[in-house]
Amino acid sequence: MIAAGLAEGQIRGDVGVDLRNLLRNAVAADEGEVTAAVDRLRGKIAERRREGSISPGYARQLDAAAARLLTGPT
Repeated sequence: MIAAGLAEGQIRGDVGVDLRNLLRNAVAADEGEVTAAVDRLRGKIAERRREGSISPGYARQLDAAAARLLTGPT
C-alpha cells in the first residue's frame, strides 16, 4: 500500500521511508510492544496527513491497515 501511494504521488518519498520503518518495527515488535508500535505508526500517519505529506484518502487506508495489525484481517 505504501508503494502504491508513492507511485501515485499520494505519499511523499521521505514519508514512505518513515512509514516503512515504523511498519517494520510494528511487525517485529514483541507481543507486549505491538500495541505501542502500532499506535506510533497510526500517530505518524495522522501527523503526516495533517501536514499534507499523505493524501487524506491514503491516510485513511493506511490507518485502517495499521489497525488490522492488532485485530487481524476481517
